[in-house]
Amino acid sequence: MPNYINSVNLRENSDFPYLVLDVVDRHPTPRNPGFHVFHWHYDLQLPYVLVGRVRVQTLVETVTLTAGQGCLIKPEVIHRIEGAPESHYRSFVSPVTMVTFYPGSPAERLVAETLTTTKHSILPFLNDQDWTREVNGLLRGLNELEQSKGEPLYPYQVLTTLAQLWLVIEEHLPTKKLVKPTIAQLRMRQMLAFIDDHYQEHLTLTEIAHAAHVGRSECSRCFQKTLATSPMRYLQEYRLEKVAKFLTTTPLPISVIANQIGFGAGPFFSQSFKRRTGVTPPPVPRAGSQSVNYFGDEIN
Repeated sequence: MPNYINSVNLRENSDFPYLVLDVVDRHPTPRNPGFHVFHWHYDLQLPYVLVGRVRVQTLVETVTLTAGQGCLIKPEVIHRIEGAPESHYRSFVSPVTMVTFYPGSPAERLVAETLTTTKHSILPFLNDQDWTREVNGLLRGLNELEQSKGEPLYPYQVLTTLAQLWLVIEEHLPTKKLVKPTIAQLRMRQMLAFIDDHYQEHLTLTEIAHAAHVGRSECSRCFQKTLATSPMRYLQEYRLEKVAKFLTTTPLPISVIANQIGFGAGPFFSQSFKRRTGVTPPPVPRAGSQSVNYFGDEIN
């Protein structure tokens, strides 16, 4: 998926590539530059809500979770997680290999079949059945294990809990069914890929629509239906995310960055940046700005 943001597991090169993101009021620990736009990764992700309400959204479906509920986000699914104000959740991120035991194992084949043939890209655990309550209990156990992080048995406790959790999912998973992308999903992939390739240019609604061989009204309908926003608003948010990344990785003046990203000259960029972040963009990135999180969103 080269046309979407690939969010990399911060622990992928460690001897225990299990990442726990603690997100309080939309601010994640470990801190990362924010991605308000959709992204994907190769890992399994298991968000679990501790306080408040959290929305998990893909290109074709949205799930709202409340305290005590979690879900499974399959690998390589384009998605974003948006916590409500004053929410608190943890995301448990791990390579698929953590639940397949060893290369060529029967578990590896079973997990691969489940991930490629199940109907939905998000599997919510809404406490509406005994097995979903059991899964949420295991997610709560993963959360409690963070209190003993650093202890010698911590990695083994995590691995056994993940294995138990996956066993429950396999035992009670809804009927497996091969899913074909919908027409709207295929069109959105084409248009989002076009934006990713051309966001630095002066794009028009017509050009975005032509990327999927549809008219302007159908383009707007697809964006509203799948992302609850307009194509041009999405483009603006996408560019702002790119600006935030540039501010943490380059010493270029903000005017140069804005031009490179596609905002051009004038006050529109500053107004958009302030509306999105609540602060005025700095004329020149400050020393050590790589630690600044302008948007406070989660990269996961």
